[in-house]
This record gives sequence, C-alpha cells and structure tokens, in this order.
Amino acid sequence: MIRWEEYDPVAESLGFITPVGAILSEDGTRTVVSLREFAEVAEWLDSLPGERLFADETACLLLSRMSGPAAERGFTAELSRAVTCRLTDPAAVNRSVILPSTKAIGANHPYENLTGVQTELLGEGQFCFATVADGRILSAASENPRMGESIDIGVETAPGYENRGYAASNVAALVSALLRTGAPVTYTVEDTNPASLRVAEKVGLPISEQDMWIVFRKGGQTPEEKEEGEEGAPLSAPIEKLLWDMKKLFADKNLPGFFS
Repeated sequence: MIRWEEYDPVAESLGFITPVGAILSEDGTRTVVSLREFAEVAEWLDSLPGERLFADETACLLLSRMSGPAAERGFTAELSRAVTCRLTDPAAVNRSVILPSTKAIGANHPYENLTGVQTELLGEGQFCFATVADGRILSAASENPRMGESIDIGVETAPGYENRGYAASNVAALVSALLRTGAPVTYTVEDTNPASLRVAEKVGLPISEQDMWIVFRKGGQTPEEKEEGEEGAPLSAPIEKLLWDMKKLFADKNLPGFFS
C-alpha cells in the first residue's frame, strides 16, 4: 500500500525533506510513504517483490532517481536504511551480558563523561545505565525523549573502549528497567552501524521493522565529494560501489526514462 504524505514547509526550512520511503513490518505488511509529486517512484517501489524492496540494487536505483529532484531544490539526496528492534517482554532480555561495571546514573552524576550521551539532560524519571571505571563513563545507554507509547533508546561507547561488551551490558540493563514500567522498548539501527545490530542480537532484541528512506538535505554531500575524502556520513560500501556501477550502466544502455 502507499501512504501519501503532505509537503512539510517547516521541515524544509530546517534543511531536510523526506520525499519517499518504504517500511516492512514483522507481519509482512509493506507500506510505501511518499509525497504525491513522486507518485511514479512510489508506485515503482510498491510494485517490487518483497525480496527486492530492500535490495542494494533497489537502493541504488532509488538514490540515482531522486538525486536530480533534490539538486533542483538545492538539496543533496541521501539514502538511509535501518532496522527497528522492539521488545515488550522483560523475560526475553539476555541479562547474562550485564557487567558489574554497569550502573544506573542520573543527570547529577559525579563522573567524567567520555561519551556523547548527554547525561546532563536526563529528566526526572528517565533511565540511563553506564559503564563506569576510574571515575569515567566509558559507555552509556539512555532513553530518548518520549514521543509515543514506545520508548526509543540509544547507546554510545567512547572511542577506544569498543568491543568489550559495555554497550550490550548497558542496553540490557536499560531495556530491563524500562520494560518493568510496562512500556514497549524500541531500538533503531542504521545499516552503516553493524556493531549496533550485534548489540541488539546479544541483548535479545528482535527485529520488528525494516525501513528505507530518501532524505533531501541542505549542506549534504554528493558521492563525488565523499570520494574525495571530505567529512560526512558515507554510504555503506555495497551501496557506494553499486551506485557507481549503475551510473556506468545508465551511460551504456538505453534504460527506461524512469531511471534516467
């Protein structure tokens, strides 16, 4: 099915537009979300077999097709793919990964924070669990601002302290605490962050949703700029390679106008 969205001038004023995307739920329900001006793209996505909807080739074609409309608006088209994990049962959490160094902290903790988690912004009743060693926070997982029935969480580990089980430990402790309040917990992982997906697997968070979005962003970078080594969020390696392969294919073959 296709869900049509209205154009949001406020979002554009903030420097981004989300013109089209696709969502696949755990029950197999597919939803294409699109602005009406990109109906042709939305109908193409909706017509794809399930196994092709989130394939790398599809992502490349979609990104290539939407780059032109983005440039016409003074934006750069970017591709975002992610999975969302959702859990409701506290008994499903793998608490065996919780380390002794993990502890609950609040906004007024006395530790030096080496992570990017803004623990000073924790509100009353918000949960945060961190790995603390020698008076320093090496890794932390906290709930994000609540915007619905589910509680979304995030985790970050300081550089140099990865792959020690800290993230999984903190996420497991956080999820356990939140689920005891009766609210479902969600954890979103982008495809450019496989380490975060491994954390979800260790903790026992099942994938409930897969999504792919095109984002028009002000100040973004073209693939050419990224290839030259400028800073910015890169495409995943398979997408980067396929994008250039597809560009060569477009130049060599007479493909339908949709892909030009």
